[in-house]
Amino acid sequence: MGIHTDLAFEAVNTLKSNKKNFKKIDNIKVIETKVDKTLATKIKKKVGDYYLIDVSEKDINDSDELLKIEKCITKILRDILKKENITVDKKGLIVGLGNLNITPDSLGPRVVDKVIVTRHIFELNENINDGISNVCAFSPGVMGTTGIETSDIIKAIVEKIKLDYVIVVDALKAKELSRINKTIQITNSGISPGSGVGNKRKELSKETLGIPVIAIGVPTVVDAYTIVNNTIEYLSKYDESSNLLGHFKNMNERERNELIELTLSSKGLNMIVSPKEIDIDIENFSEIISGAIDHALHEIVV
Repeated sequence: MGIHTDLAFEAVNTLKSNKKNFKKIDNIKVIETKVDKTLATKIKKKVGDYYLIDVSEKDINDSDELLKIEKCITKILRDILKKENITVDKKGLIVGLGNLNITPDSLGPRVVDKVIVTRHIFELNENINDGISNVCAFSPGVMGTTGIETSDIIKAIVEKIKLDYVIVVDALKAKELSRINKTIQITNSGISPGSGVGNKRKELSKETLGIPVIAIGVPTVVDAYTIVNNTIEYLSKYDESSNLLGHFKNMNERERNELIELTLSSKGLNMIVSPKEIDIDIENFSEIISGAIDHALHEIVV
């Protein structure tokens, strides 16, 4: 069990590393984390640039706020595309990872349903305006229903169509309750499908596909271990004078983690939980992420 996070910022933050850059885009807090080889080994993440967009102070049900978040995602995507030398004339694939039938895991497929695809127009030799990219999209489903590794499917498509880059969208997992449906991570390091729900598969990255892989994700679920651990941490801040937590206060982090894990395992409480408003949040995030992808890839999209 134990606490796992897909967010590089959270992993680096536990080390008190200074390889983080804080800035604001349209009054939205963005944290850039640069992970080099040394840091990658320590936090078990891939080398790359990770951008964390913090929308915890934003009302993601407000259309104006959603537009600001979309513009923020667009700017970061454009910066990454430029860094990876991906121009409008390159051919790209948008991949939506996850299971459409499970709401917290449906972010990727829902984004794919909404993005603008243009490859079929290019294939028909239709007149294409300057500024429109050659883009296709695909949602491979999950290995439990296809029986095929997602990375193998995507690699076959990349080689067949001779693509130049891939943008992957997936649901993630965080170690802080406050980040669920309140954070967006964008990185040029790729992604490991299923890692957010403890079902890690072969990674999708430049090393495995041979082309740049940009990953966009939102933490949508939390496990029972994280809920218990976060609750104890929160209570500890308000338990300076009472004995509410008893021996917990005298335990170090390793001892506390072992006790929580032993207790939950013995009760069979290895659960994954999502907020009650998950359906609305997934719809909102799929709208702004698909919109940001469209604006970043196609120069004339309005």
